[in-house]
Amino acid sequence: MTQSPDKYRKYLADIEDCAAKGMTHEDIGDYIGLASRTVRHWCRAYPEVMAAYRRGRAKAKVYVVGKLFDLIEEGNVAATIFYLKTQCKWRETGTIKDDLQDFDNTPTTLSEESQDRIGTLIREVEEEFRAMDTLRATKDT
Repeated sequence: MTQSPDKYRKYLADIEDCAAKGMTHEDIGDYIGLASRTVRHWCRAYPEVMAAYRRGRAKAKVYVVGKLFDLIEEGNVAATIFYLKTQCKWRETGTIKDDLQDFDNTPTTLSEESQDRIGTLIREVEEEFRAMDTLRATKDT
């Protein structure tokens, strides 16, 4: 069946409305009584049809993003993570186990030898500070 070149015009509003509801070319074709091939052809051949389809898709995105932001504003962590992953290229890297791996080998208590060594180092640093304080005091007088 041959379509007249302007036949698509009467379907523009339906195409936009259907696209705004997330319908595919096939769904739109079923709704308006045409083959999905025809709808795809019209989108390629007629800028008005493609514009109506894109406007509808944009309306759907605005609606969905609005709902997503409502959830984010309510503190929905899953919605926030979804947004970050899909729109901000955020990725969860590694696992908690990987993050803690460096700490797994850290002893929770120090050996007596380590405690003695740390004590010695602290005393040495304290002595150096006292020596510096003494030098400053002699310079000032």
